[in-house]
Amino acid sequence: MSDRLLAANGQAALLLIHPWWGLSVGTRALGERFHAAGITVMLADLFGGRIAGNEQEARALRAAKRAQPMYRDLLDDIATLKAATGAARVGVLGLSMGGHWAIWLAQNAPAEVAACITCYAARGGNFAAADCAFQAHFAGTDPFVSMGARRGMLAAIRKTDCPVEVFDYPATSHWFAESDRPEYDPDATKAAFERSLRCLTAASA
Repeated sequence: MSDRLLAANGQAALLLIHPWWGLSVGTRALGERFHAAGITVMLADLFGGRIAGNEQEARALRAAKRAQPMYRDLLDDIATLKAATGAARVGVLGLSMGGHWAIWLAQNAPAEVAACITCYAARGGNFAAADCAFQAHFAGTDPFVSMGARRGMLAAIRKTDCPVEVFDYPATSHWFAESDRPEYDPDATKAAFERSLRCLTAASA
């Protein structure tokens, strides 16, 4: 647990949820970047330390039998994060698959989530219970996130009183915020990081 909890001073808290590769070097590097900015970060690890080397392995990890559902692991991580910081609610940031889970938490555990930030992810469903700031970062070329899916999600969020920001990164592809991926774009990642940090800081005030 200790290597997944990056403690910092203050109450600002972030649960960072990895993509289907697992808790990879790139995800951990992003978490360390937030930690260096003064945020206490919990790095989710939904695959128990296992990391996929390709899409076939990633699909297998996602489908593997588990001791408990993924959402229970995430809620346990939030509880640990809140205990470590004293925060009443936390920010959640998810990459791809992790973005789906970040949105799920905002929908289904609204008392826990102050800010929901997603990178190249869209998820439908009911947002009526959500009570947080939303921020979405979309890649310019993305076969995993259709324009219809993102429009549907944003339309549903905008029916609520929750603030939502949307940012597009035209010259990027899915996975652009992960430094261990060939699609990594440092300039887009820097912009997304700064915008996410602003959102987290405001939600923690």
